[in-house]
Amino acid sequence: MTPSPSEVAAATDAAMSATDWIQLAAVPVLTGLFALLGGWLGSKIGKATEHQQWLRNQKHEAYVSFLNEARDFLTKYRSLNSESFDWKEFVTRIRPTNILILAPEPIREAATSLHGGLLFLCLHATDEERRTWPSVKRGIETAEDDYMRLEELCRKELRDLKVN
Repeated sequence: MTPSPSEVAAATDAAMSATDWIQLAAVPVLTGLFALLGGWLGSKIGKATEHQQWLRNQKHEAYVSFLNEARDFLTKYRSLNSESFDWKEFVTRIRPTNILILAPEPIREAATSLHGGLLFLCLHATDEERRTWPSVKRGIETAEDDYMRLEELCRKELRDLKVN
C-alpha cells in the first residue's frame, strides 16, 4: 500500500504545521522570559544605584553639618567674644555621630580628633586668661589643621563616590 500523492502532501503539511506552531509559540515565550529577566536585572541595578545615591547624600549632609559647626566655633573662638556664644550649648550640639556611623576610618579619626580639640578649647572658652596659654594657642592651631584635614578628606571621599 503506497500512499497516494495527496496523502503524502497532507502528511507533510501536518508535520510542517506542527513545527511551525512550536516555532511560533517559542518566540513569544522566549521574548517574555527575556523581558522578565531584563526587568529583574534593571530593578536590582536601580535599587543599588538608589542606595549609593542615598548614602552619598547622607554622608554629604553629615560632613557639611559637622564642618559648618566646627568652622563657626573656630571663628567665634578666634574673635575672643565669649559672651556672644553659648559654649555649653555648642558642646551638646556638635557631635560627629553621623560621621562615625557613615564615614570610612580616616574620616572618623579626623572628625574625632577635631571634636576632641574643640572640646578642649571649650574648657577654656570663658576664661580670657586661659586663652593666652601656649597650650590653648597650640590647641587652636591644631584644631584649625584638623579642620582643614577633615575638610579635604570629606571632599575627596565625596568626589570619589561614584553613583552608577
